[in-house]
Amino acid sequence: MKKKYTIQSVVRNVRILTGLLSVGALIFLALFAAANPSTRSEAVRSAEVTRRVFMRVTPQGIIQSTQISNSKTPPAVPRIGQRRVLGPLGNTLWQYNDQSAIADGVSIDANNVWGAWTLSGARLTIHAITGNGTPAWSFSTFGSGNSGVAAAKGGDRSGFMESNAAGNDFRQHGFRSSSNGTPDWSFPYPVSDPNLPASSRKVATSRDGSTIAAVVSDSITQNSTLYIFDASTGTVIRTWTDSLRMDGVALTDNGSKALVTQDNRATLFDTSSGNIVFSVTGSGAGNIFYPISGDGSVFAVGGFNFDVYAFNGTTYVQVIHLTRANFWFGGASTVSHDGSTVGTFGANYANGWLSGEVDLFDVPSHNLLGSYPVSGTGMYQGTPIGAASNDNGTVMAFASWGTQFHDWPEVMVFNRSVQLIGQIDFPGSAFSVDVTTNGQYVVGGAKAVHANQFGSGGRIELIQLQTSPTVQTAVSRKTHGGAGTFDIPLPLTGNVGVECRIGPTYQMIINFATNVTVQSASVTSGTGTVSSFSGSGTPTITVNLSGVTDQQRITMTLHGVNDGTHMGDVPISMGVLIGDTTEDGIVNAGDVAQTKSQVGMPVSSSNFREDVNMNGTISSTDVALVKSDVGHALPP
Repeated sequence: MKKKYTIQSVVRNVRILTGLLSVGALIFLALFAAANPSTRSEAVRSAEVTRRVFMRVTPQGIIQSTQISNSKTPPAVPRIGQRRVLGPLGNTLWQYNDQSAIADGVSIDANNVWGAWTLSGARLTIHAITGNGTPAWSFSTFGSGNSGVAAAKGGDRSGFMESNAAGNDFRQHGFRSSSNGTPDWSFPYPVSDPNLPASSRKVATSRDGSTIAAVVSDSITQNSTLYIFDASTGTVIRTWTDSLRMDGVALTDNGSKALVTQDNRATLFDTSSGNIVFSVTGSGAGNIFYPISGDGSVFAVGGFNFDVYAFNGTTYVQVIHLTRANFWFGGASTVSHDGSTVGTFGANYANGWLSGEVDLFDVPSHNLLGSYPVSGTGMYQGTPIGAASNDNGTVMAFASWGTQFHDWPEVMVFNRSVQLIGQIDFPGSAFSVDVTTNGQYVVGGAKAVHANQFGSGGRIELIQLQTSPTVQTAVSRKTHGGAGTFDIPLPLTGNVGVECRIGPTYQMIINFATNVTVQSASVTSGTGTVSSFSGSGTPTITVNLSGVTDQQRITMTLHGVNDGTHMGDVPISMGVLIGDTTEDGIVNAGDVAQTKSQVGMPVSSSNFREDVNMNGTISSTDVALVKSDVGHALPP
């Protein structure tokens, strides 16, 4: 019986961490090359050290030259969808099992789950989120080999890469949910490398569905090439070839920038001009993939260290650095779409990947939000293999192979307080994971048995997380002397409400539809603290904030909100920009003029924003305060 820990791992059949050096601390990556047995030699580097490891790859699993895994016959599983329900950490909506192929990649959009299957039965499948797991249709050119998929989060478009069993024929396809198994377009790559087959890390689709990017390698020249496609037509917009191996690619929302994982280097590429915007050397190569935020302002680089870079208006600077003795952070890192939150699942290669830790960080403050340690026993490696996030970082999922005795879940889902809020317990190893933009659904792909075991077959499983109680309204409330109290609305979606009145103390009022209990409250993004909160057991929660600084976006989160039916965390965000009486995100002459026009007027619901110092009158003092802040603006 599986223990309800927090980690569920996404395991890819295309890439596998397999070894270590006690002194050099090297990580080895092995690839499932094809349905036919092949030998894979993979170089892994850290600083000046290079190491080669040889592995025998078969349709049933991996055999290391120094160690042979125990054989175990996989269960006979029909290729059908099944429904079942688990709890409390997420309800399983459906499972789809295959007796031969491994679910190497999964990608989820607003309506569908896209699956990329590997080895015998390699193909693309599409499953309705609201269905029973049975595919609406499938597609394959070869019937065996490797594949990868990436769906647009904000549009109906998917990129599918496949390579044949021999690894000498690579193809790219574009699909929509209505394609019904026939590609909208196809592109045969002119190069191939049997040792670096197709995978989901090697293909990306922009959020708006306009662009597809993919990386392929040439076994003859040893070069790698980035291809940029028009997602609707398949037209090659741009290519870039480099001698340093390309292992993965990620795109910004509109496809204008591609973050290319190059061995141990992160390269940010402008897809329009063909220029390299920025590059930085990481701390190791192997099982590695670098993620980026939707606007391209934040990206993470994993390896022996976990490093986060943020754009400061001129260039990218390192804002977060994490290192642990004998840990590898390259395989399972994620950045939220809004760039507010990053997470990584690192593991200890020195003890056979039998212990590790999930760490989440707030990017604006550079602070560690919390850690979640895991540990286990047995012969099999619990290698972290994938990660994904919802838009605002309140739901982050991490996948790993798991241990021999399933000491932690193969897919673990956390909130921003680093509490386990969901999990998928696969019978074998996870190979992939993804999360919907709103964080409601998490999907995982897996092998039927552990990655270190012989055996084939796989599963895609979709879970739905418990939804939080519904917030009716949220406001920032202040008292303006004898004029009374006035509220600034704090929208739950779209642009944040901007608090223009002086601090450093503020009060948030959150109204729910019914009575709720709240476990705790904290500032989860930005600068400030929760000095107190009240109202647990009623529909209205009052939160008092202190130490709140100007010119920032701050998020206060109510933790463990429970209305008897739903339970979860509730984040409330607010912009703080003193003097921004027009609420347009910048203090300028318009704010000065608006405040001047109200001088001497009684404070009311229509002009209270101009009473910046909240003394109950609008005077030259308020005008002076606004003038002193001209030029200030909210950060993006």
